[in-house]
Amino acid sequence: MPMGRGVTLTFRCRAETVPKVRQRLGLELRHQGIDQDIIDRLVLATAEACNNAVNHSECASYVVTVDIDEEMCTIAVTDAGGGFKVPEEFEMPEPHEISRRGLALMCALIDDVEVTSNGAGTKVTLRQPLSSRRPLSVSLG
Repeated sequence: MPMGRGVTLTFRCRAETVPKVRQRLGLELRHQGIDQDIIDRLVLATAEACNNAVNHSECASYVVTVDIDEEMCTIAVTDAGGGFKVPEEFEMPEPHEISRRGLALMCALIDDVEVTSNGAGTKVTLRQPLSSRRPLSVSLG
């Protein structure tokens, strides 16, 4: 994936595809010479978005689009499921709750997270400046 170009890949909505996305994305980002901290953040946040598509969309496939230029990496995970009501803020749930951490985790990892959802599907867009030096800070409750 040369700088300034993108790639779009379609995956079946199955749990076993998420490690494949993680591996392929990590390899592509390393190939571009992106800082390992940013790679780790992008791979984990993208995996969370893919898990949400697999676990909640009830559709046959999801699409991962990656676009990298000299300043920014933008990753979109899109599904054609029934959608959901997007909360105004993505807050980490209480420690005793067993789910609903994905969006909050994405926001903790990535500088700009945008979620759009309606009856035609959901799109999670992750935008990370490649020069970001923001320290990782995740509160576990």
